[in-house]
Amino acid sequence: MLTKEQEQQLWEGCGFKKTDIPIDITTWHRRTDIYMWFEPGATGVSPMLNSLPPIDPNSLFKYAVPMAIEALMHKYNLSWWHGYQTLFERWHWQINDKSVDPAQALALAILKIQEGKSDKE
Repeated sequence: MLTKEQEQQLWEGCGFKKTDIPIDITTWHRRTDIYMWFEPGATGVSPMLNSLPPIDPNSLFKYAVPMAIEALMHKYNLSWWHGYQTLFERWHWQINDKSVDPAQALALAILKIQEGKSDKE
């Protein structure tokens, strides 16, 4: 299971950006325990999110999988297909190495790619 810090690291690695000024949108007071988030590629006028996406297949395949394949392609000079294959091999190892659900295993595999760790660390 990913910790909250690992989840935040995963999504920030996918391009999510925390707002500079944390605000409570219900009272508009400055707070230090909540933030708003911009999606990857969003500009300052884009709608903000109240929280990061959940660790589920839809969110992972929308944001994290394309980023992970791209990172593998650049790091190892792979084609798109081989990057895809490498990611799914790492996902398979995470499922076999730990008793976690498939979405958590995929998130762990992607987090290791972001951290630059080798296949079975």
